[in-house]
Amino acid sequence: MKVRLAARKGFTLIEVVVSMLLSAVMISAVFSVALSSKQTSARSDRRLAAAQAAQSMMQRLKNYVTSDPASIAILGPTPRPGAASWYLNNPPSVVDSLGDVYALQPGTHIITGTATDVIPTALAAYGGKVTYVVAAAPNSQLTITVSASWNEP
Repeated sequence: MKVRLAARKGFTLIEVVVSMLLSAVMISAVFSVALSSKQTSARSDRRLAAAQAAQSMMQRLKNYVTSDPASIAILGPTPRPGAASWYLNNPPSVVDSLGDVYALQPGTHIITGTATDVIPTALAAYGGKVTYVVAAAPNSQLTITVSASWNEP
């Protein structure tokens, strides 16, 4: 009887393999949760940066609102001759898809560039852009819709 008990000390190969398998499943579950949490956090940071970029653009566009409708057509002292005054286009740091036009000209303005006060670094790395649409309302007021977008990895 003593010989049999001495031979049974320790673990069998199957027991070791099963315990390693269970350990691997648990470890992979923990790493999966950690990776998912990191990706969600990064996505949330980009959403926050996009919301801040849109808000910043709205604040910037408020500076262009004027009560003098004649001032829209004024060509004034700008870095480039012939460019409309009160415009956003300043390549390469800020690029308006409509070019050197009045910032509140009706249409869809797609703003890209490298200026971090317009396109946050968190979005620029993913092809970020701020788009705003200026539409004339029936009562001759302008409505502006601002959004920010990027290519989610």
